[in-house]
Amino acid sequence: MRLKLLFLTLLLTVIGYVPSQPATIIFSSDEDVMLVINRPIDGFYNRWFPTDTVFLQSGTKFIYQLFVNPWGVVRSQFQGKLAANIFIEKGGTVYVHNTRERIEFGGCNASANALMDNTNVYRWMIRQTAIDSLFQTANIDEIEAVISKPRLLPQITRLYESLDSLFAKGKISNKSYHFSIRAIDHEIKDQIFSVFRNELWGLVPVNDTVKRYISLIGKSFFGNEEITLDPVGRNLNSSYSRFLFRQMSTAEQELLTAGFSRETFGPYSYFLLLEELSRLALFFDAFVLQYKFGVNEFDRAAMYQYLRSEFPDSEAVQIIGRLLEEELRTTGLAEPVFLSRDSIATFSDLGNIEGLQGNYIMVSLWASWCMPCRAEFRHSHRLRTLLSSYGNVEHIYISIDENENRWTGAIEALRASGFHLLASDELQTFLINEVYQGRSMIIPRYLLIDPQGNILIDDLARPSDMVNLRNQLDKYLRRME
Repeated sequence: MRLKLLFLTLLLTVIGYVPSQPATIIFSSDEDVMLVINRPIDGFYNRWFPTDTVFLQSGTKFIYQLFVNPWGVVRSQFQGKLAANIFIEKGGTVYVHNTRERIEFGGCNASANALMDNTNVYRWMIRQTAIDSLFQTANIDEIEAVISKPRLLPQITRLYESLDSLFAKGKISNKSYHFSIRAIDHEIKDQIFSVFRNELWGLVPVNDTVKRYISLIGKSFFGNEEITLDPVGRNLNSSYSRFLFRQMSTAEQELLTAGFSRETFGPYSYFLLLEELSRLALFFDAFVLQYKFGVNEFDRAAMYQYLRSEFPDSEAVQIIGRLLEEELRTTGLAEPVFLSRDSIATFSDLGNIEGLQGNYIMVSLWASWCMPCRAEFRHSHRLRTLLSSYGNVEHIYISIDENENRWTGAIEALRASGFHLLASDELQTFLINEVYQGRSMIIPRYLLIDPQGNILIDDLARPSDMVNLRNQLDKYLRRME
């Protein structure tokens, strides 16, 4: 993100298109405020990656230019306000003014921008109750009619009519009108998808009626790349592609991901069913969120290589590359040391391992399929720094994975250096009895053991909770001067 006070010109190159006429948004405010802007990337709506941060002084204007083809949606958020999605066309100018109470719009399509922004919370509330009511009282024909034409939903009809009126009076353009109508359509369809969340996730069987509903919604947008410009479009694409993927046979799924390791896409292999721009948009979202929150569900380096080969000229891929370089500088390269599982049945056996002998040992219990476990690997560099300050403590990762290939694949993807052990049946029995007192194993879990293998602390704070972890270790370990 770049901090700017006056003027900014952004050149957005949409794949295969070089526009000639910039769009302009002029921001102003009644008070000093921080403004965060997410402009479109490669043409698609950008929900998660802030491209610009501006400190906007009271009474000043910030002129923001970008290229769109032929239109786009810019996400902007004034500090202390809900985010606003600004529709803008090529060559158009939109005014966005922050008051203490609300956001005001002027310029091209101001009426549509104001209507969509002012009713944002209302739409979210009313569509939940409206869809719940629809499925409680309506018959199949009525439900299918709403799926085909969402404006038939009585509770939301007034919003459609307001847009009809603005368009009829010439207050909004044809593109703005159709975008706003589709945006409400997509919100309603996304809400219907939420009713079938368990079916979409494969948690419950899908009956023929539900399958028909889901298919009707999916066929209304699937394959249309313009949906990537819509704020709700990625939700629909993600939900429907996941559904289609779960309808495939194992052989078909494996064919889709042939040539790639399981870690390349993690749980997001179903994105491969999408058209190019939709696929790029959702993989970009997944990468940015994984990076931001440290949820290591896939091998980010491997995904980057895939995206770079598929979309060599993409701005999104360039951003991913920069994020990956930053992460590698922080974490360094993995140098795992794999221990033989057959010789270790209890913690006391760890004392026979070269490199662990005579040391206190911090034990991390985890598994490749455990997402909270993987998230903690983001703090590995800080953890190594903390442990090195004591001088007489080592660290070992003990996995309860059943599949050795997935275990080693995850270690490679996570670039996890240090000692690694795949727990044998004997060691797992020991863990259940000595750590969990006969109860089910819940991971991640962290322990401190002494050089003889005695458990000193059986539930250490997680690496993400570094302050409490350090305080616990300080009770048993002495820092080096």
